[in-house]
Amino acid sequence: MKKIQNMGSETENIMDRISIVLASDYQYLVFAYITIFSVLKNRKRPYYVEFYIMLPEKTRVLNYNQNWEFDRYEINYIEIPEHCFSGHALSIEHTAKPTYYRLMIPDILQNVNKCLYLDADILVCNDLWELYNFDISQIDLMAGLGVDIHYSEDHIRKLADYLQIDSAEKYFNAGVLVMNLEKMRAENMVETFLECSKKGWTCQDQDVLNICCYGRTEIFPMKYNVYSIAYGCEEEILKARFSVKEIEEGLNNPVIIHYAMGNTKPWYNLRTTRAEDWWKAAKEAIPGQEYRKMREIAEKKTLRSNISDFVPKIELYEKIVIFGCGKTGKKLLEFINKKYAGKVEVFWDNNHEHIGAMYQNIPVRQPEEKTNENVLIVISCQQEVEEIKLQLYELGYEDNDIAVYNSQSFVSWFGTDRQYRKQIIEKIQKHINGDEGKQKMQ
Repeated sequence: MKKIQNMGSETENIMDRISIVLASDYQYLVFAYITIFSVLKNRKRPYYVEFYIMLPEKTRVLNYNQNWEFDRYEINYIEIPEHCFSGHALSIEHTAKPTYYRLMIPDILQNVNKCLYLDADILVCNDLWELYNFDISQIDLMAGLGVDIHYSEDHIRKLADYLQIDSAEKYFNAGVLVMNLEKMRAENMVETFLECSKKGWTCQDQDVLNICCYGRTEIFPMKYNVYSIAYGCEEEILKARFSVKEIEEGLNNPVIIHYAMGNTKPWYNLRTTRAEDWWKAAKEAIPGQEYRKMREIAEKKTLRSNISDFVPKIELYEKIVIFGCGKTGKKLLEFINKKYAGKVEVFWDNNHEHIGAMYQNIPVRQPEEKTNENVLIVISCQQEVEEIKLQLYELGYEDNDIAVYNSQSFVSWFGTDRQYRKQIIEKIQKHINGDEGKQKMQ
């Protein structure tokens, strides 16, 4: 590791202090500064904060804190050699190599016995003192559960089998961690982490931490890691992982909001839930010129992004056809039947080998021409979506009659602020009902 570069106020002889670690590349560095600003903005006690930002070596550093009026803090850069994790695969779209750096924190910060690790895509909304001071003397770390839109007993069982652990009920998100660095060093955990990380897990370093620290972790309340998508989720999704009390406290009085999933990051999508909270902090944290440039880019990206209308359409339409009787189509039938049993009347498929078959008493047929009925065609195929749409257009269907299901359908919808969702719902209702009365949808 290269030398630590200090960019903050002078260290004071203060007993009350906390250490906070972030990891970033140059692209994410501005977001890390906004996170740091939100920490200091919401500090209510006179403790000292040591920030450490881990960066790839030779990364150009920033000093957006020059005009901040806070005191009792310092920002240190730690340069990580280029060869570290050079051979590690990145299976999650919005991540970069520095996501793995958290695995090295115990050995990097040899003189620090405890720290908070924070992802750069979070916004701190309240004081972190209570979170930092949880007693973790007998465990490796504390973390929070994530919002799992597809949570089920079967999913948890398969996840446990994949990770080769006894249970995945407490599988945690690694974006906010309270880490016992002293204990991890005593157990030589960094070596364990690095060896495990070579196996190329689906959720990368998060899987590594869940595997290697299994049985030596505790879960903190939801309010310390509230996914932004939680503000748009159906209550039953949240209740699968959190108590009613946790949900109420987390949504109404969050300590940390985490823009954790796909297209829910405010700098990609201005329509995401709680986006303006983040932008308000950004406006205070970074220079005006940089803020305006970032906002303009976000506006352009937002215009290019589409909000999936899959979720409201399957609720509002009374009859559904699933186009594609493959693995995804069958899973989709299972999902729809849990909430809307009887809506799916038929599968359509272009594969003649499937035509005439039955699956769970649902027939598989060739695509048919549009009738006067309001029927929703859900494309479950993950490939040739545009070709299937053209086929449906030729059969007389319009975009309003079609929904596309994919891995981002739920995140896209639940991660969108309700004011924009309302407009989409009204458009669908108008198509179904014409100028007649509107149905209501929460």
